[in-house]
Amino acid sequence: MLLDATGARARSAILDFARIFGDTICDIVRRSSGLTVQMSGTAQYVPGPRLSGDIASFVTFHGDYSGLLVLNFEGQSALEITQAILGRAGLTGGDLPQHFASENARGALGELTNQVVGHARQSIQKRWDLSADANIPVVVPLTGLNGLELHAGGWGEEQCIRLGLRTPGQRRFHLELALEASSPVALPPAAPILDKR
Repeated sequence: MLLDATGARARSAILDFARIFGDTICDIVRRSSGLTVQMSGTAQYVPGPRLSGDIASFVTFHGDYSGLLVLNFEGQSALEITQAILGRAGLTGGDLPQHFASENARGALGELTNQVVGHARQSIQKRWDLSADANIPVVVPLTGLNGLELHAGGWGEEQCIRLGLRTPGQRRFHLELALEASSPVALPPAAPILDKR
């Protein structure tokens, strides 16, 4: 159980963090591809992070807070997004990826994940003055696998939440966020120090 500075039960920050990551992915997809992605109004607590679907990308971050971001895509949602991103970058016709596991599609998903974790970390630092460093995202095609569970590990108590997202073509993908259990609490103002000289 999390306690705040007064010893009372604290509300976990994972919903606040998940909202920041969800809003960030919607914003980054819009700016990089021109597509408007819809985020579900319902979040789900899940037992732990999992790579699922046809292709997934993930990245860990650590510092004042630690966690793991996973983006899980079905092949068609990955293609819709990566074709729009690369089309906006100037690729045309036969140069656009035709398969979700192609090198160009994997590269676009990796860069998307990198931008999401970078911008979300900036938002968290602005809101709570907490910082974290991120590793390089990994993109994994999952053809023939029925999902892979990840062990974020080493944090003791952790929480994981899943958010559903939908492309303009009504194709779904998911964001999963595992976060070290924490509850940011603003410190009370410091008492003035009296000079007793």
